[in-house]
Amino acid sequence: MRRRGFVRAIVGSAAAWPLALLLGTSAALAFDSTKIGQWGSLYLDDLSPILAKSAQLKQEVTAALTEKNKKPEDIHCFGMRFPGAWKNLGGTRVAPYTCDFDGKYLRIDATVRVIGHGGRTFETINDTAMKRATDVSESNLTWQWTTGDDPAKGPPWSVRFAPTTPAEKAANDTTAELATGGLIFTKSDGIEMISEDLFISMKEVRVKYRFFNHSDQDITTQVAFPMPDLPYGVDNFNFVIPTNDPENILAFTTTVDNQPIAALVERKAFLDGKDETEVLRSVGVPIAPQLNQKYDYLSQDSWSRLIRAGLIHDTPRTLGHLQPRWTLKTTYYWQQTFPAHQEVSIDHRYGPSVWDGLPMTAPDLFQDARKLGIGPSTDRFCINSAVLNAMDRTTNLMWERHILEYILTTDANRSGPIKDFRLVVDKESTNNLVSFCAQGVGMPQILLK
Repeated sequence: MRRRGFVRAIVGSAAAWPLALLLGTSAALAFDSTKIGQWGSLYLDDLSPILAKSAQLKQEVTAALTEKNKKPEDIHCFGMRFPGAWKNLGGTRVAPYTCDFDGKYLRIDATVRVIGHGGRTFETINDTAMKRATDVSESNLTWQWTTGDDPAKGPPWSVRFAPTTPAEKAANDTTAELATGGLIFTKSDGIEMISEDLFISMKEVRVKYRFFNHSDQDITTQVAFPMPDLPYGVDNFNFVIPTNDPENILAFTTTVDNQPIAALVERKAFLDGKDETEVLRSVGVPIAPQLNQKYDYLSQDSWSRLIRAGLIHDTPRTLGHLQPRWTLKTTYYWQQTFPAHQEVSIDHRYGPSVWDGLPMTAPDLFQDARKLGIGPSTDRFCINSAVLNAMDRTTNLMWERHILEYILTTDANRSGPIKDFRLVVDKESTNNLVSFCAQGVGMPQILLK
């Protein structure tokens, strides 16, 4: 919280790390993992449990490493990634995988089964599966070696894969989190924020505001909640989106005085600071595209127009896989009336975008301070000595880093500062560690659970 008004929580989980790729066989029906809609990066050595399933595959991989004079930790791979909305599987990578052996590509497919307690299987993505699924198994491996075009450019990834240097891999080894913040108000001098109660965890962010209208008149003003920008055009677009709902990526909900509010939504597409929303609408391209969907219904003229405008990458229309370059900006908003001399309570909650780092031992993390967001080259986090000492005593355990970001905005559109601010950071488990070292903040207002 000491830098640029950000609250960033880094939570480490100490455990005898279970393999993300759980092994086993079952007569259960297969789960179509390509429908997950997200992918996550990993390294070849993370796929050791998969390679061990086939002596032939392991032999071919060893030969490719020798040919390219590479080590497993040098090979960058992608797999489908369960979003954070999956209670027990969030962050888990599953087949299909694709790995780049310096211009020689390996794609691994498998029969994926999603399993819950008592051996129950889940074939489709739904609320029950996301709450009750506990394990994943992969069997019946098939694989293919190719050269030329990287298979990660096509389905199910449908994203650009830009080779990274070792330094870039160390600095960004998996996915990126999306920053969120608080409500924004139209200018109103008569409204005071009495309190803000902020709860942050890896599963949910909840904020409760209490306002008071000191004026003699009812005040109606616009209240807005900006969603984090989605910059489709960045290399290796790999942001953690906690839901599969393209219309509400963070499952945002709000209530006023405990009554639900049906907020309106505004979506706009920007490229280099210019609003290109109408261009996309005129050719029938959604502002929030589904990266796994084909858009071969577009005419060649429309496709060429989007390429000339710089809105998509120059790829053949016949493939149908549109690669957007714009940034999606989304805002939920509504008109709110604050009665004269009365208090109004506004609550909202959503699923945070949480960055999951690859599990590592404390010595491995300490070798490169950038992996903890500390050190001379970065001051992203301020990890206190108690946390570092606790990690240092667990040399044989694997630590998984979870990062979420919340922007503390000081909205100048209210009457005066917030009277009472309370922040709760819930680490969710006694096995987890959380560090807080903001300056000038009284601990009675900050709870680390």
